[in-house]
Amino acid sequence: MISEGLRKNAFWLYGVIVGLAIKHALETVIGHMLDPSVHIYLQPGVTLTKRLAYLDGGTEVVRLAVFLFTIIQFYLGSVWFFDKFYEGESVAYENNEYATDFLFGLAHFLFFFGWALSINTHSGYLRVFPILAIIILLYDSVWCRACKGRGNQQRYFEIRKWTLVNVGVVGLAVLTYLLAIHIAKNYFDVQRSPIRHRIGEVAASVPILAFSVVDIVGMIIGKQIIADLVIKAAKGVYEWIARRLRGEGPDGPQPPQG
Repeated sequence: MISEGLRKNAFWLYGVIVGLAIKHALETVIGHMLDPSVHIYLQPGVTLTKRLAYLDGGTEVVRLAVFLFTIIQFYLGSVWFFDKFYEGESVAYENNEYATDFLFGLAHFLFFFGWALSINTHSGYLRVFPILAIIILLYDSVWCRACKGRGNQQRYFEIRKWTLVNVGVVGLAVLTYLLAIHIAKNYFDVQRSPIRHRIGEVAASVPILAFSVVDIVGMIIGKQIIADLVIKAAKGVYEWIARRLRGEGPDGPQPPQG
């Protein structure tokens, strides 16, 4: 069994990774904002490539906001989770589930560090950041699968709850992205794909940011109203799809036709 001192000090590793990730993200975005050469991008006669680089500066600020609020949300969530299930006499701790949860959390925050490295929009790899965002938000599904049927079931249900929440948030963000691209192309005649992608990414950031802010506030005041709404919506969609796949109507199985 892991000693209480080692267990508490091991959690500091999360804080170190989070701190380094935030440091890199801030240095990247603020460094580009303070670069005096960025102001030439809006002058007459400047090439479209350089104008896109200026637009990337705005995208980086949005990415920084999404990154900061999301990593703070998950870090506070991990503090809450370990405090709830591994402080004092805990069934999960007695069943040696701490190592599983700690390692999954460690890998998760390492993904966050990689996410911080992808904030830079001047690198030419514009889609790495949103792809890593999806991986990070859906990561709990892997953790949930690994914990199913093992140890404290209340712990498993808590992980599953937030897995459903994050799936709902990702689904909403993807729909927002597709809708923004459609509107930009068909209603504002934005024909260049890189510009449409930037518009879509910024639009998709809105539901992610909104949920992160509400969740952070919820952890502080002890209420998870939005999380419960997302869970109910996700369950409703899942049940509707399951009924359709089984050939059932909206009110349940239909009687056989005579």
